[in-house]
Amino acid sequence: MRSAGNVSIILCRVRCNTSRSRSTLIRIFQQAHVDLEQGPLEDQEKYFGHHECEVFSEEQQLATESENRWNNCEKNRGHENFFSVQYFRDNYLPKLQSDRDREVINTWIDCTVKLQVTCTSKDRPDNDPHAKDRGKIGCRYGTGFIKLVFSAVYDKPCLCAICKGKVAEKHWGFYVRTAGHVVFNTEEAKTTQVQLNYDDDSCEPKFGYGVDVVKFQPKRDWIDMWCVTCDQEIGAWIESIYCCWSDGDDQLKPPDLSALLPGCGEDCIPVLIASHPHGQPKKITLGEFRGRDRKNCRIEYSNPTCKGSSGAAVFVSDRRTRKFTHILWALPVHSRVIESRTAQKEHINCGHDGWLI
Repeated sequence: MRSAGNVSIILCRVRCNTSRSRSTLIRIFQQAHVDLEQGPLEDQEKYFGHHECEVFSEEQQLATESENRWNNCEKNRGHENFFSVQYFRDNYLPKLQSDRDREVINTWIDCTVKLQVTCTSKDRPDNDPHAKDRGKIGCRYGTGFIKLVFSAVYDKPCLCAICKGKVAEKHWGFYVRTAGHVVFNTEEAKTTQVQLNYDDDSCEPKFGYGVDVVKFQPKRDWIDMWCVTCDQEIGAWIESIYCCWSDGDDQLKPPDLSALLPGCGEDCIPVLIASHPHGQPKKITLGEFRGRDRKNCRIEYSNPTCKGSSGAAVFVSDRRTRKFTHILWALPVHSRVIESRTAQKEHINCGHDGWLI
């Protein structure tokens, strides 16, 4: 296995050696990239960035520690550019011209959920960001997004943490998309609590429960998790907000968010992220699309994020592709954060390759 230093030397030689054929240089570069991806975690983080789960030990008081980490965050001191849901709705949504655009963004925010995972599978590989916690009991916070809601099922066994397989009068199933490093497999999904509608501390806690990982894309670092709830109020609520996605329109387009970033220029592609930084109430951040790596299914954007933002859906609003992009089936999730050469925090997301074309 090559070390990170050796990989750097190889990549440098690839750039400087023009005597070799293009195909040979590409093969050398690709092999160096594979060696780095499969190498030690510290090498990966140096070149690809690090993940943003908020992790707690079994002994820590979650609510108190989560608030402490929010208050003492060194990455985004004061969280000046993290807007509460109410502030965003009062001060930013009115800038959008279309009622439909405002409705879609509101639903996007509502579909964002906080994930609390209390298991770390022993099946995680050695170079996994949570490998050191394999088999341990603890907690990590991440973010997810309700991607699909199914109609209610009557008088069937419910697999939520409350019913545990008992027949429920009525229950709902729904898919949550998140990052693969937040929820790795079905073992971890079964210990995942999905908190809905956590917009501020006054909101009454509402929960769904993970059951199974139904789709997993390791390279793109996302999973779809099957979740259930037998809470009648939650079920009716998620059915109602999901109507905005289906609504008889099979080609739901991303709204034009350019009015939210009026000074970024004609070529600017706005990006919106709703997440639960440090496990705290939902926050909205705005930024710009900075580029993409098609081969490695990554996009880059400037939105501020914190630990706890891993798995948040990345809403990319490109006016040039609004006529054919479907915002659900090409849904990237926030995966990593890196330091740019300008010392400004840049974020790399591993998501669907078809989001921007």
